[in-house]
Amino acid sequence: MSKIQNINTSTLVKLASENSLTITPNNRIAANLTSYTVNFILNETCKSACLTPTILPLKQWIADTFNTLRINNVAPFSKLALVTESALASYWVRAMYSQGQSDNLINPSEWLREAMAADKIAARWKLVNYTPDSALSNHFKKWRKQVQKELLSNGYVTEAMAIELVISAIKNGELSLPKNVYTFAFDEIPPLYQDLFDAITNHANLSELKPLRSKAKWYRVETLCSEDQFKVAAKWASKVIENEKGKSIAIVSPDLKSQKKDIIKSLNDVFEPQWVLPESGSYTAPYDVSLGEPLNQIPLFNRALYYLSLENVVMSEEVINIINDPFAFANKEKMERRRFAKKMRDNRGIKTALKSLAMKSSCPPFLSKSLNDFANLSEALNTNSMVPSKWAMAFNDMLSVIGWAKNVELNELELLGAKKWVDALDMLAALDTHTGTITKELALRLINQYTANTLVTPQTKGSPINVLGALEAAGLDFDYVWVLDCNNNVFPAKAEPNACLPHALQIESKTPHSSGEREHEFTNQLFSRYSTSCDELYTSYITEDQYGSKEAAFILTEATADIDADSIIDHDLICYKEASFQRFSTHTVNNEIGPLATNNNTIPGGVAVLDLMNLCPMQAITNNRLKVGEHKPNFTMGLFGGERGEMMHNALEAMWGEIIELAKAQKSPTHSDQLHLMEPVDVQSMIERAVDSAFFWLDRDDISDELIEQERKQMSSTLTQWIEIEKARDKFNVIAMEKSDFVILGDFKIKIRKDRLDSVVNSANINKTLALDYKSSEESCTSALSRKIDKSQLPLAALSEGANGVGYLNVVPYSSNISGLADDESLEMFKPIGKHRAQAPKEWQELTGWWRDTLAERVKQYAQGFVSFTPSAKACAYCVKRSLCEHSAA
Repeated sequence: MSKIQNINTSTLVKLASENSLTITPNNRIAANLTSYTVNFILNETCKSACLTPTILPLKQWIADTFNTLRINNVAPFSKLALVTESALASYWVRAMYSQGQSDNLINPSEWLREAMAADKIAARWKLVNYTPDSALSNHFKKWRKQVQKELLSNGYVTEAMAIELVISAIKNGELSLPKNVYTFAFDEIPPLYQDLFDAITNHANLSELKPLRSKAKWYRVETLCSEDQFKVAAKWASKVIENEKGKSIAIVSPDLKSQKKDIIKSLNDVFEPQWVLPESGSYTAPYDVSLGEPLNQIPLFNRALYYLSLENVVMSEEVINIINDPFAFANKEKMERRRFAKKMRDNRGIKTALKSLAMKSSCPPFLSKSLNDFANLSEALNTNSMVPSKWAMAFNDMLSVIGWAKNVELNELELLGAKKWVDALDMLAALDTHTGTITKELALRLINQYTANTLVTPQTKGSPINVLGALEAAGLDFDYVWVLDCNNNVFPAKAEPNACLPHALQIESKTPHSSGEREHEFTNQLFSRYSTSCDELYTSYITEDQYGSKEAAFILTEATADIDADSIIDHDLICYKEASFQRFSTHTVNNEIGPLATNNNTIPGGVAVLDLMNLCPMQAITNNRLKVGEHKPNFTMGLFGGERGEMMHNALEAMWGEIIELAKAQKSPTHSDQLHLMEPVDVQSMIERAVDSAFFWLDRDDISDELIEQERKQMSSTLTQWIEIEKARDKFNVIAMEKSDFVILGDFKIKIRKDRLDSVVNSANINKTLALDYKSSEESCTSALSRKIDKSQLPLAALSEGANGVGYLNVVPYSSNISGLADDESLEMFKPIGKHRAQAPKEWQELTGWWRDTLAERVKQYAQGFVSFTPSAKACAYCVKRSLCEHSAA
């Protein structure tokens, strides 16, 4: 559990006193503050039990106070009740679909969440008399008026209305308050809350409890990209809990919903290797993630919603899904259903009635009965209007006859979701007094809304590492806090005013997210809270993403110091990838097979030899010295990856050959200038000719013409996208394509083929040479900076030409890009060598020297026939050469 460490003893005494009340902004802070205060009382009194101090979130205190006044028969409380959030949603849905209330809006319920949020903003910031500035804000004003009218006529009030009534009760002396009232951890106090606190001040001693903890040591951490950032944070967390037992850590994500999977993957890469260690026993990952899954996105409950909305006539594609669902005793007729599904696949595009499907002779009996019963029940309900409780029962009956979730083994998330599903039906059933009779359509809209707003979160384990959202973490205390994505496009966030309220009004009233100035203030508040809620605060940012370079957020100027990522992680830590593929090297084997006979000291095999020596020296020996080729299948479903890559090379060579000839004829200053001068129609014609040239040499009779045409279209589309990337570069000339050359490495030579060499004119009007390599799959230049130099093609090309930079030209469908390194900062799209995060040298001359020495040693080992490698059972099991290897552990 998170700790509350920033309260001194005198404050705790105040919190523990009997005649006091403490109000917090939310449940989590109230629970943690209560726990800490209770522990303080028990320690001070040396007792095993005590009275729980009155520490409540504002929402609960208002509800409790409202009920107390109601019980005491104080008007108007005695005639009113607080409406629940789920019931309130039903009023809004009904208002949105009332006749004439939503003209010109195609699907009003899409605005339900925005409208309900706008209602809270308008109430808390007391936005009463205003003129709508759009059709939507005009609709919202009508909806809100109708909702408030219906609520009061039914004897219900919202939380905001209840606060106004409580303020009146305090002013009229109808409510008895404790002698001392405290507020804790309110970062923001809207005008409505301020009115409440002012009223309390006039009738009790109200004071704010402020954190007394000194500000944390605040470090700024630069990382290359998001993947690198997540890895560094995970390895840092691992090092902390390994070296400092009992410490608590928060990893904070400003966009946890979209980053959750990547963060978990990085943590798993660090912590899951323990699972593959021998005799490790049971192992629980030491982290909790706060964000759950929306109930309607969990497949089991998504299918439930599908069946409830199912019409009696469905498309054949949906029929296959229904047949394959694991419901209606599917386990008893698996084979029959498979055969039935196979038969129904022939009816693609044809609509089928559920009853007709159930009556087919090949339909398995359990499935037939379920579909028939479901269709009969659905027909009986479609024309009815009923109260919500009847709809809740009907929905339960519909799912029961179809066999939903019966005889299905549920995982942890689904078991938790099952309880939430029952709660959602209960919320629908509780609306009878609010809505009266409603149609099936409206009942389905409500149940969809409830399930969309219900998060299913696995129970936390009290782990030392907590992955939290930005707002969740702001009210809690930890020993260490790491905030991810502290870039200037994230903090401050982009202003997003509520679409249901006039924009100018929101800016004037300074409502949440209404303006850039407001977001700037909020960012300052947020990081101020972070810096006083831990001992050490780490804020990381990335320097590049797929769209270009990135900058640190303004707030990081307040950090104490920069800290290098390499200095705070454990480099000896084995990550999951290493555990999975290298399988924990346990011993090293030396093998001497004798020197290689060479012709003029030239090493046959080229770049492949060097890359295989890094991957597995025995593979390099068997492939190139023993001439044992790889087994290739005699059939394929399409082009091989190698074929596709070779054809892309040919197309690019043909395309640039044509551009170079045009540049000569038209005397263009550079080849890139010529590309810019070409009309779009001419560029497209050139691309088509290049594609024709590439496919001319394809000799594959086993591939259909339709598939070939799809491949052609894909290549044409990819090249069209690639041309735009080439246009965005600095001015350049293509000085060589597909050029063969020799590179001297120590006493040996190795032959390479350079895909392309460019002469680039940088911003200082200086010519630079770039060695470039086409790739038809994603590749990063960081592979040339790794300790073992995983890919040697670019380093060798740079060495042979004395290049000033290198780059992979990733000509990839939909996501083409350039991953490049250069000797300085003067080239667009090429990262300056001094800013890489690897352990390789950061000066260009030192880097090329390191490449030459490392690769020379590797080729020397190969030529002398002395290799070292580390066999293991799981690594060797998938090696096709294991039958030839005397050291194979498989």
